Amino acid sequence: MVQGKPNPYKNPATGATRPANQIGGYEYLQRAEGKSLLETAFDVSKDVVDNPDNYTQAQKDAVPFKKAQVGNKEWYDSSTYGLELDDKDFSGDSGFFTAKVNDGWEVAFVMLTENNDYFEDNVNSPRSATKWNDDSTWYEKLDNLSKDTPIWVQDNSEFSDSRACFILVGDNDDYVSVDIDDEVSGISNFQVRIDSTKYVSNAGKIDNETKLGIKWCRRWNPNMPMVEDIPQDKQEDDGEAITEDDIEDESGQGEGDNDDNDNDDNDGDGGDDEKDDENYSIFLVLGGITLILVGSFVFLRGGRSAE
Repeated sequence: MVQGKPNPYKNPATGATRPANQIGGYEYLQRAEGKSLLETAFDVSKDVVDNPDNYTQAQKDAVPFKKAQVGNKEWYDSSTYGLELDDKDFSGDSGFFTAKVNDGWEVAFVMLTENNDYFEDNVNSPRSATKWNDDSTWYEKLDNLSKDTPIWVQDNSEFSDSRACFILVGDNDDYVSVDIDDEVSGISNFQVRIDSTKYVSNAGKIDNETKLGIKWCRRWNPNMPMVEDIPQDKQEDDGEAITEDDIEDESGQGEGDNDDNDNDDNDGDGGDDEKDDENYSIFLVLGGITLILVGSFVFLRGGRSAE
């Protein structure tokens, strides 16, 4: 059976993205060594975006962004915020970033700015707005998004950093733009367009340090082979990874080998993934001890029978 493309707002951390015994599944771009997932996605896309005549259509389809620009920034090897845009009020230009997601791709963006309440004050409804607490995670916020409320903003940031997250779908020409100090022609101070709707109106300059990252970057492969029947709560682990070699085979560009579940920032994110890995390791150790004890018991029983 061939399954249709799932809801693009389905979070792979908490919901099945690939039902068993069906053809079709998501392929996930993986972090390159020493880079964040956002930097990896930007790097594999940049030359294709800048020199489209050098690539076939299949090669263009193999990268996550169809438009990508960045400047006056710092990249970080992080599973949360891989990019920081500088705010330079007295010397030099401040940072900017814009990206339009490529057809067939879906990208989950997270953002943080030191400008208190900026996202809550400037993002229009319909939106999801809840508090960010010490035990909050980005996957929790992303999991609450839907087609009707495709963007989340923090509503308790009056005296703290302001956060937002959203999922951009390439088939809808979704994009995000940030220009810290309104210095770059053609790039908005802050704009998020989702399914033809602009979620920001007349926003002033962010005028403060801002971080961006992506939690997943994936595309639907309708021809992914069928998998064995597996429990529903384990199916989200079956999405296939797009690695550096895969990108190079298709486009001659790109990076990618590491998973997106390590070295998190101190924002309460990633804790669920680390706990799952720890519990799984304990399960394997206990299982091994059980097998050794059972084997020893059988051996002793067999020895006594022989006597």
